[in-house]
Amino acid sequence: MMILPKYTKDEVEKVYHSYRGKLVQRFKYRKTLISHMELVYIPYHIFEMDTEKSKAALQFCVDAIIGSVSVFDPGEAEYSEEINQPVGDVIINRSDAEEAAIQFARDFILQKGMKHKISITMRDIRYQRMIYYPFWIIYLKRSGKLDFLAIDALAGDVQGIQMRRMFLKMFRQTDEDLA
Repeated sequence: MMILPKYTKDEVEKVYHSYRGKLVQRFKYRKTLISHMELVYIPYHIFEMDTEKSKAALQFCVDAIIGSVSVFDPGEAEYSEEINQPVGDVIINRSDAEEAAIQFARDFILQKGMKHKISITMRDIRYQRMIYYPFWIIYLKRSGKLDFLAIDALAGDVQGIQMRRMFLKMFRQTDEDLA
């Protein structure tokens, strides 16, 4: 199942130009040109957790490339069963993703419990499905060197260093598949 992007190519280019002045030094002062852009989909394992204190289940996503975990809130995302865009390879299997999700959930519960000075117990964590989440990759050229920037195609947010690691691993995997 794939989430459909809300941001078009033109809208993402506007996001890049509006953020350019706020970005890190590697984009800020040098003449940087957009070489090209592409929409890619990253595979994520989705888990749902119930606790004794919560009324609604909390969802976590584990990316299937490096295994990083975060809270998942798709909002009013639109889904499609058809996948017709470049997709990252699934490297982290379901059982490894589940281990990462359980550890993240325990840390999350501990942090929330300490913050609110209450005891929270996890009742259940269960696998929901695999989804493919959209990101725009902007390939940049400056001084003869190539770089890239990833933008969330659902929220329009420029991605940071953690996501950069994931995309680099995805690019390496793609190169190995082509060799």
